[in-house]
Amino acid sequence: FACKDDFLNRKAYYVKKYGVFPEFKAGLHYGLVTAVEVGDVKREIAFHGDTLNVTARIQAKCNELDADLIISEDLKDTIKNKHYFQFESQGLVPLKGRKQEICIYTVCKS
Repeated sequence: FACKDDFLNRKAYYVKKYGVFPEFKAGLHYGLVTAVEVGDVKREIAFHGDTLNVTARIQAKCNELDADLIISEDLKDTIKNKHYFQFESQGLVPLKGRKQEICIYTVCKS
């Protein structure tokens, strides 16, 4: 939320210099990810796993729900200082490529 506030404070600058104001949307999830090092000449780290797929699908729901930030219930359950945020349940939603629905929440700053 601090980044969003910084961008909003500089909105006039971005519009004047670039003609547009950047907007960001994010989806967050919690779970295991596999990291592997690939390549012989040029080494890169690649990340794989269902967690990444679910995260991408959650982020894709941002436009549909007109939300800047959506998180999974798995992640919400790990947040210790919940009083800093307002969570609004969107219930169980289907995600493309998954048989099992997942409970998601839109998140705002308190």
